[in-house]
Amino acid sequence: AGAASDPQKVFEDNAFVYPNPVRNSQGIFKMEAVRDGANLTLKIYTITGTLVREQSYPGTAVGNIVTFDWDGTNQSGHKVGRGLYYYVIREEDGSGTLQTVKKMAVIP
Repeated sequence: AGAASDPQKVFEDNAFVYPNPVRNSQGIFKMEAVRDGANLTLKIYTITGTLVREQSYPGTAVGNIVTFDWDGTNQSGHKVGRGLYYYVIREEDGSGTLQTVKKMAVIP
């Protein structure tokens, strides 16, 4: 029983942003679908819990790697400030939900 048999571990290991810290408003989020036809969502929050940005990827095939090139803006297109942020990557399908919460820093 290794990492390959634990979908949550595989999901967590394959969900990340780089570089971290995000510099010059350029960060790349990567996430891999663990279950076929799952809906992937990425949400970025301020340290106080305010939603900054949300992206959805419905019906993602198993093994597909979704990439989101973030330009350091919020949902309205305004640049976010320097600081710590949390991002939540979630996969949902008929089998249930996988979720990971990670933090990142943004440096102008």
